[in-house]
Amino acid sequence: MKFDRGRSIVKRRIFIAGLLLFSLLLPVVTHRAIAQTPVAIVVQAQADGFQLGEDARQFYRSRQYDRAVRRWREAIDAFARRGDRLNQARSLNNLSLSYQHLGDWQKAREAIADSLGLLAGTTREEIDAIAHAYRVRGRLQLALGRAENALESWQQAIELYNRLGDREAVRRTAIDRAQAFKRLGFYPRSCETILSLLDLDATRCEAIGRQKPDELISKLDRLTPTDSDLFALKELGDLLAIVGYPRHAKAVLNYTLERSRTQPYLDLQPSLLLSLGNTHRILEQVERAIDRYQTAEIKTSDPVLKLRARLNQLSLQVAGDRLQNSAILSPMSLSKIREDLDRLPPSSTAIELRLNFIHSLACLQTQHNPVPLDLASPIFRGCHTENQNNFKPTNLPSWDEITTQVQIADRQAESIGNPRLQAQITGYAGAIAQQQQQLKLAEELTKNALQIAESLNSPEFGYRWQWQLGRLEVIKGNRDRAIAAYRLAFENLQILRGDLVAINPDIQFNFRDSVEPVYREYVDLLLKPERVSQANLKQARKAIEALQLAELNDFFREACLDAKPEQIDRVVDQAQIPSAVVYAIVLTDRVEVIVKLPQKQELQRYRTWISQSQIRETLNELSDRLSDRTRLAIEIQELSQQFYDWLIRPGESLLEANSINTLVFVLDSQLRNLPMSVLHDGDRYLIEKYAIALTPGLQLLNPRPLTELELTPLTAGLSEERTLQERNLKFSPLPNVPIELTEIESILPKTQTLLNREFVTPELQEKLKKSNYNIVHLATHGQFSSNLEDTFILTWDALLDIDRLNNLLERDRDRAVGAIELLVLSACETASGDNRATLGLAGVAVKAGARSTLATLWSVNDESTAQFMEQFYRKLIQIKANQNIGKAEVLRQAQLSLLANQDTDKKWNRPYYWAPFILVGNWL
Repeated sequence: MKFDRGRSIVKRRIFIAGLLLFSLLLPVVTHRAIAQTPVAIVVQAQADGFQLGEDARQFYRSRQYDRAVRRWREAIDAFARRGDRLNQARSLNNLSLSYQHLGDWQKAREAIADSLGLLAGTTREEIDAIAHAYRVRGRLQLALGRAENALESWQQAIELYNRLGDREAVRRTAIDRAQAFKRLGFYPRSCETILSLLDLDATRCEAIGRQKPDELISKLDRLTPTDSDLFALKELGDLLAIVGYPRHAKAVLNYTLERSRTQPYLDLQPSLLLSLGNTHRILEQVERAIDRYQTAEIKTSDPVLKLRARLNQLSLQVAGDRLQNSAILSPMSLSKIREDLDRLPPSSTAIELRLNFIHSLACLQTQHNPVPLDLASPIFRGCHTENQNNFKPTNLPSWDEITTQVQIADRQAESIGNPRLQAQITGYAGAIAQQQQQLKLAEELTKNALQIAESLNSPEFGYRWQWQLGRLEVIKGNRDRAIAAYRLAFENLQILRGDLVAINPDIQFNFRDSVEPVYREYVDLLLKPERVSQANLKQARKAIEALQLAELNDFFREACLDAKPEQIDRVVDQAQIPSAVVYAIVLTDRVEVIVKLPQKQELQRYRTWISQSQIRETLNELSDRLSDRTRLAIEIQELSQQFYDWLIRPGESLLEANSINTLVFVLDSQLRNLPMSVLHDGDRYLIEKYAIALTPGLQLLNPRPLTELELTPLTAGLSEERTLQERNLKFSPLPNVPIELTEIESILPKTQTLLNREFVTPELQEKLKKSNYNIVHLATHGQFSSNLEDTFILTWDALLDIDRLNNLLERDRDRAVGAIELLVLSACETASGDNRATLGLAGVAVKAGARSTLATLWSVNDESTAQFMEQFYRKLIQIKANQNIGKAEVLRQAQLSLLANQDTDKKWNRPYYWAPFILVGNWL
């Protein structure tokens, strides 16, 4: 529910566009039936009933719903007088629609109930009228926030339409169901439903995402879209944006926009423009997003769509700190938004729009009258910007005015009987009270919100209000109560896993503001005392591991780990290689380190008091020096020694006493861009003392030593320059790749190699499908990024994103011929300026299903890489003869071979050349 503050982290957020327009569900035309009464009377009755119905439809189309109601009622009476139950039922359906637009929910319910009570369904016409009644009832249920009930009604309608063979009606109702699935957060079900209507050779949105956007457009160009196809494509575009494929979403939405430029589809255009605005927002194309919102607002006559476009402009400009010269923030504009909201009848959509408005107003107040972060409500955490108070809108709405908006929303939620929205609104009221430091009131309201959320079994709301309650207990100094509240918030997050974006369709969800702080603050509380119990140490470690997995789930927009994992403690205790697992997490005022030693049940812990800002500053400077090949070793060591002091030195005696020779790091996201091998104790690098590996958390993918296996590599690489016109990307040649691959083949004779033009996606797929390769070595350009779409591997003919790479590799696993033991990516790099780029590397490691992944943090001289890889594979084959050597030790020895190189011309002993190589996953 949090907003982006205009920083680079916006790349991994999800913005949900809102509800599909109900223009698919216009009033149904009543049909004349054969009369059994005298002709003269029948003719007069028909003229009255049908003419009244036509008048009602005209009023409905012009949004004069009160006048439409009067005409429908008159038509219903006319049909009742002549005993025409069929057209009476049809008119009741349309009467319900008109009442829904007026917000008269009780009369809307009564009308649809009366309609369903009139007909027995003995004729095709009656079956059609009953099916339409179910569609209207589903619309009513969704408007009241009861998506589960709407799904049932629409399924009943589909069954009846199938009996009639009305394919187009089935398709339209299926789109309704997809919308309900989306509202419930069931995005895979929604995608499956929409894709079942479109001839795109895909059943899941992930399959669409594996295609290039231009490939997708080529498939769309082969379609001859029906009316319902255009609505389905609009829905598909929204879903693709939600599940992490905004470029594909943009392609689909632009295609649909172009196809809707003629009648009768023009009414769809404003909705498409709004969706495109949301998609541009995800892509950080702010000016284009604002332009789309403004165009949508101008083009539509729908008051809800017009208001949504204006509110999205407001939230985007507040979130991006783009307030100077913003007309949307003028007193007149804000007043107009209030007036337009007040004109809407109560509905779940109207309430969600008002919550959107409330959030933007509260963010404005927070930005210009800031509360210290440790006293602020977590709900408004994302509202703090780096450039606060530079611009203050005229007549900034007061907290009292914002509270009034909350009270209106609460009354509306009560009037439509929607407790889920009541829980959300009550929690917001508590957050606003906390922003004003009315702590007693904030606590009371937060507990009320929690009570409602728990009665509904709604962890998506419960975790927020438990978090808010925990923060209030911290302010009051009640540490134990705070821990209890945070523990419940943490447990609810574990229940939610990948479903966190389905909280409010009109308030932007941001993992960095809405989820990650819960884990960090929980760990902070658990580890605050000087002495910490083993129970709290284990709980803190569990939270650190859960945060790592939550980051990956957010990266992929789905639960990403579906293999059977192995607990890392069991691996450490049973391995012949003495290994310690080091968990490091950066908190606001210190670094906490937890150590798991082999054969020891008790965890060890130490900490260093240092500000997060100092760590970040030192890390940025060290990263800059490491990626500069001209930097001398001494320039690296003076900074890397500080990290050694913070992360390793306090635990040196523990490691020595337990004869540890391998360190397995579970690192905070802020530390993952730093290769641990480069840490320096003043005399030696850490890699000179220990083998080193990284793992995303407590679990590994069924690790086992390579001593049990015969090594069968598949190698592939590019040495020639490549240009991808569609992405405007140019990749430099890697002239030493042939040498690298030839050396591997000489060391492991069973190696199969694909070089340059042979290294195309179909050939790679075919090789992986047919043979049992347990090592896959890719010597090619690639990039790791915190943005899923910017993480890729280059083949001769394509960019493979993580999903496509996983699709290639999982064919091997599907045939049960064994997992890939080692995936090597020897010329990749992390995205420049992305301090969370190794999330992409962890994503590749996990998604590919390889037990271990060897990769580089930055691209280095490919001659030194070829030398490194030769040494790595020569050492790797020695594992067969020595069970005390694992992959991490092999990596260490290959790095030491470069470190020991004294060639003054090559300078390979500098950290720039040997430090970027890291091993993720199984170190055995």
